[in-house]
Amino acid sequence: MLTKSTKAADWNTIKQKIKEDTFIKSVTDFNKDDIPSNVKTFISREYLQNKDKFDTEKIMKASKAAGPLAVWLEALITYSEIFHSIAPLRAELNELESEEARMVNEKNALDDKIANLEISIKSLEDEYGALIA
Repeated sequence: MLTKSTKAADWNTIKQKIKEDTFIKSVTDFNKDDIPSNVKTFISREYLQNKDKFDTEKIMKASKAAGPLAVWLEALITYSEIFHSIAPLRAELNELESEEARMVNEKNALDDKIANLEISIKSLEDEYGALIA
């Protein structure tokens, strides 16, 4: 099972995890949108920034399963950084969409009021015309 832990794992533990029956499911079900920032920092510091320990070419040669996982991990951390950096923009977008819906409703109400006033004006004009005649 994949975890969002800041505890370093040794190669034997990693190989053991990869061989577990539930490993592929844990990778496919992994919630990429909820990686704590301390875990991202730990992974970046301990692995991704240390090319002596985390060389994807060496990992690919060492294990056909671990190689693609190393590439996936790099992509996952990059995705998570982008996902969290645009969170304020998503919140602002949601706010603007709510405001848009409110303003559309207000516009529709005002359009209805204008239509009713135009009908009233037309009626008053007709009445005025009849009185003048």
